Amino acid sequence: FIGSEGVLGFIVEATVKLTSPPPSTQVLILGVHTLDSLIKIFSEFKTKTSLMAFEMFSEKALVKVLENTSLTRPFSAVSDFYVLIEVEATPDTGQVSSVFENCLEQGWLADGVVSQSETQASSLWQLRENISESLSKYHPYKNDISVRISRIPAFMNELSKILAKAYPDFEVIWFGHLGDGNLHINILRPPNMAKEVFLKECQRVDELVFTVVKNQE
Repeated sequence: FIGSEGVLGFIVEATVKLTSPPPSTQVLILGVHTLDSLIKIFSEFKTKTSLMAFEMFSEKALVKVLENTSLTRPFSAVSDFYVLIEVEATPDTGQVSSVFENCLEQGWLADGVVSQSETQASSLWQLRENISESLSKYHPYKNDISVRISRIPAFMNELSKILAKAYPDFEVIWFGHLGDGNLHINILRPPNMAKEVFLKECQRVDELVFTVVKNQE
């Protein structure tokens, strides 16, 4: 019955229990120096806050969003990668700020912003949620990949080097759900390359991607 999308039976009775309203949340976007720092920041927020979301995207992804929407940069500093973090707000309003400041003191991030209202939190989320739509006009070749969280930096570094060497004209856009090890890699077709040629070359890209994924086992 589970997984049948309801086609194998009928619900004839349901018992509904009330639950507490969801807590308010805070949203942060942090500019990160290195991929290794992503994992350290994740560990810090996971152990010291009620973490609800931990999303990653690259500067290249952010640029595409800014080019195709009316959104603006969350702060002036430019980093190779960014993380969007959503945490439950607690009575201790200084907790999130304390974790943020510790990450800054450790040198793991360049800059960041913490939402001060629901409107600002929604605006920060749009920087992440608009990535796929902003890339759609480039007809990207996509792969969804899952690797162990601890191996994400090594995996991304290795695959990025391989693709840069094999396909220097391909623009590679990274983003994903770092909190569960799910990464989205989008490869944009060069303007001067025919679609048929691009798709054929991406079959070779699949082989490169899957080889690196297998090496993470």
